[in-house]
Amino acid sequence: RTAQYFTGAWGVFLVGGVLQGSNKLGIIPLTFVTEHSMQIGSALQVVLLSLALAYKLSEIQAERRIAQRQNWRDYLWGGACMGLLLATKYNGALCALAIVAAHGWRRGARHVLRGVHLWASGIVAVGVCVLASPYLLLEYGKYLGVARYQISSLDFAMRQTSPWWWIPRGLATEELLVGGWILAGVVLALVRRRAFDVIALATILPAGLYIGSWTRESLHYLLPYYPFLLLLGARAFVELCERLAEPWPVRPWLVWGAVACVTLLPSLWHSVGEGRELPSADTRALASTWIEAHIPAGSTLAMTWLPYCPHLDLMATRRGILGYYESRPKWQDELRERWAQRPAYHIVNLEAWLSQPVVPEALRGQIDIEDPETRRVFSRGWRSRERLQSDGVEFLVLPTAVYRRYLDPTKPPEPPAARFRYLLNQSYFTSLLDDDRNELLVTLPPPGQRTRGGRIHIFRLR
Repeated sequence: RTAQYFTGAWGVFLVGGVLQGSNKLGIIPLTFVTEHSMQIGSALQVVLLSLALAYKLSEIQAERRIAQRQNWRDYLWGGACMGLLLATKYNGALCALAIVAAHGWRRGARHVLRGVHLWASGIVAVGVCVLASPYLLLEYGKYLGVARYQISSLDFAMRQTSPWWWIPRGLATEELLVGGWILAGVVLALVRRRAFDVIALATILPAGLYIGSWTRESLHYLLPYYPFLLLLGARAFVELCERLAEPWPVRPWLVWGAVACVTLLPSLWHSVGEGRELPSADTRALASTWIEAHIPAGSTLAMTWLPYCPHLDLMATRRGILGYYESRPKWQDELRERWAQRPAYHIVNLEAWLSQPVVPEALRGQIDIEDPETRRVFSRGWRSRERLQSDGVEFLVLPTAVYRRYLDPTKPPEPPAARFRYLLNQSYFTSLLDDDRNELLVTLPPPGQRTRGGRIHIFRLR
């Protein structure tokens, strides 16, 4: 059911996007629903995701019951919920440790892996996961490839980065006082180690160590574990409110309300600020509009494939679509007629992948080139200005978000592979920006205009 809710949530959001896009293209008429379909889809998405969270809490309830009693229904229900969670978000697999911890609390640490109930729960979880996500069997090779990559990147991250600390830092800076309650709840659970504490920590700590080692730092990877985190934070909140209410002759609900308001106000203020930014124009959209108005169709532009860059129609994509409909000339003519209203371009990626890794001689004794992730670091390069011109590039699109962190006066990382990549990027973008042969055409957004996203520079290569 959790997977169904997640699928339904994204489904209504995508339907809203399709309706709004069709409305803008003139395919369907302009009505209130089609004009605001994206907002309606987003609202329904929030409702369905809330129901999915409710089913996650149902799994936690089953795990608590397992710790209190040994009942077939609880084990099977917990395994079924675990299978749905796993089918929805694969990095939520460590939630299964909560069932193991609940079983161990009931049976004892020495017998944690014994008992037919636990193994039956695991079999049900695997079966439900496969039924909810059959591609695990139909495309098992891709999943094994992803697993191998995750293992190799985990080893690389352990040796080349400073993992884990970004999670508590992110909870404090992004979730504000709510994140503070979560951290307090985790510390309280480590101290008390009661039944629910052990169940929650058995999931949270391994997940924090694993996801915290990833080089991409984003709290959304922790979404499967947020119910545990929020429940621990709620326990710390309740305990503090009860202690505050004891010496004062006031009703407890007044204390609860006051502390809740103090807790939620910073997050509410932050949400309002972000909400004000949403109606602002997207800098990438401004850049796309400017390019389509000032750069001739068919020109060759260089940019990265990172999401900071503007979205443009590609000549190669159009050729592929026309080739696909080669047997339907009428459809091809209709596509050409629609495309005639919007230009398309050739895009060259600034980043280049080398056929073999290139390792400076000074680093050859300090790295393990056989490690897959390390090979990736030394197999990535950048196209020089001369190479860009030989590839026919006429214009360069460069968002500040691509290079800003490399030009800030911060100390490079210490591990050799990470330091090499940092200094390589710093040198490349410094030389690219300081080259007098590059003519700056425009910087978006214009001064004084309020937008979402960082600045984007567009150069002409002379």
